[in-house]
Amino acid sequence: DNIVIRGYTLKLSFFYLNWNCCSELCGLLFGFYIIKRKADLIAMEKYISASKVEIDIHNMQREQAKKYLEQFLSRANGNVKEVTVIHGYSSGTVLQQMVRKGLKHHRIKHKILTMNPGVTILELE
Repeated sequence: DNIVIRGYTLKLSFFYLNWNCCSELCGLLFGFYIIKRKADLIAMEKYISASKVEIDIHNMQREQAKKYLEQFLSRANGNVKEVTVIHGYSSGTVLQQMVRKGLKHHRIKHKILTMNPGVTILELE
């Protein structure tokens, strides 16, 4: 079942989410992930562990996704050392190229190209 809180639709799941996409609701929620926020399409952050995060930017525009990832990297605490970015590739390579070539941030130590062309792993300092 879905739950709606202040315009955000949540779905029950089994992982942690760092919900800092809005100023009204922040912190860690157990067992929920964001499906959508009103009419906006936003990225989904899935905390695999304290040091590993998975971010799905499939449904975002290039500039929106770039801004989102830059903000995430700036606000992520020092414990986060690996970010798996799911950008997809079957609908085009715009997001893939942005993540692999266009995304720059002082915390990015290495970009790992995986066997899956729709995923890039960012190793952080």
